[in-house]
Amino acid sequence: MTTITQIAKTVDEIVHRTAPDKFGMEATLFGCDDDGAYILGSEGDPYQLLWGSKRPDNIKAIALVVTGWASPTDGEDIAPSKHPERIRVRMVVCKGIDGFSTVMRRADTPDEAEVMGDEGTGSLRDAMEAWWSR
Repeated sequence: MTTITQIAKTVDEIVHRTAPDKFGMEATLFGCDDDGAYILGSEGDPYQLLWGSKRPDNIKAIALVVTGWASPTDGEDIAPSKHPERIRVRMVVCKGIDGFSTVMRRADTPDEAEVMGDEGTGSLRDAMEAWWSR
């Protein structure tokens, strides 16, 4: 049985091998089934991508690939994109029957994939949960 984390890692590897701009790509939604992962769509706005995409009946999971900025959480109220120590990141957020899993890569160490697990919270995760449930 394939776990949600294995699916997230597989999609991350696909994107890492094939994306021309690994840390500046549009949000991309993958459908995942027993045969692999395939692109359902791409869009600049991940929320519009989700709500504009129909959920195929046969998928076991979806994986949403997004890029953005990350920064240290040093108690300052500075947006990650404005922080002097910001770094570009790419995240694969995967949702399936068995829950969530996230894999992240940083532009300064692009060949190292970090499994973040299922601890994420926020509006993107909420939107993926709502999309999966409809």
